[in-house]
Amino acid sequence: MMQDDNALTVTVLHELPARLRAELSHPLPDPAAFERELRSHAGIAPLRYTPAVRTILVKFDPMVIRREELLVRIALAMSLQHDNRPVRIESGPPHDPLTASVAASGAILLASWLCRSFGVKPSNLKALDVAAGMATGSAVLSHAVRELRQQGAYHPEVVSVAYLAVGMLRGHAWRSALLTWFASFGRHLLESRAEAVEVRPDGNGDAPEVTASAIRRTGWRAWLEVLPSLLHTFVGAGSPKGDLLSNLQEVSRLHDKMLDALGPWEKGIPLRIGDKDKTQT
Repeated sequence: MMQDDNALTVTVLHELPARLRAELSHPLPDPAAFERELRSHAGIAPLRYTPAVRTILVKFDPMVIRREELLVRIALAMSLQHDNRPVRIESGPPHDPLTASVAASGAILLASWLCRSFGVKPSNLKALDVAAGMATGSAVLSHAVRELRQQGAYHPEVVSVAYLAVGMLRGHAWRSALLTWFASFGRHLLESRAEAVEVRPDGNGDAPEVTASAIRRTGWRAWLEVLPSLLHTFVGAGSPKGDLLSNLQEVSRLHDKMLDALGPWEKGIPLRIGDKDKTQT
């Protein structure tokens, strides 16, 4: 199934144990009502909604409400504002580290390595090594700025630029650039793409059934989900953390398959986990 660009989506941008910032794909017609629906559950503090960029900042007590239940409630509150349409939850921005600058710096590093493998003396590769160092430094800084804009913070990996600068000054440009590249972007190779779950209110009345189903990608996108798991196994890093749907199953079990009331659904919300995965290319 092709991805619907008009689909209602909640994308988690950044989160801490008691705070979550998410982006909404569509504006909220009534932000005040949206906040009332969310805060009808205990443990949720006043939220901050920024209409210009459609982001919400929610502070909550994880001892009272779990992160997964909060996401479902955000999705349902958004659905109420848009005629009970299904809402897709993305557990994080899609990991897309291979930007043009990252790919270019990696290609220069690879070219330098190939030259060395075929017997070219390092003294004849100084210009190529300096280019690799400069390209890698630019890629790391560009990536840090991108994360800062998307998530409100950058990863500490950006400090590797200082190591790169010192290495280049000491005449070890290629080695420093190689280590910096893997220190900065290697972690992304071990990360899965953002999980996606669709929350769909089914039926009418005071207590419609809500179904949560996984969205699995097909085609070339599927490899972006499979490869991280293979890398985890290959390097012995253990399995990736539990996926969003599995955590929602646990929430459903703990609540005896009945979430607390929300908005017009005063009798509670039966939460069913979908039997069949949805797909998108």
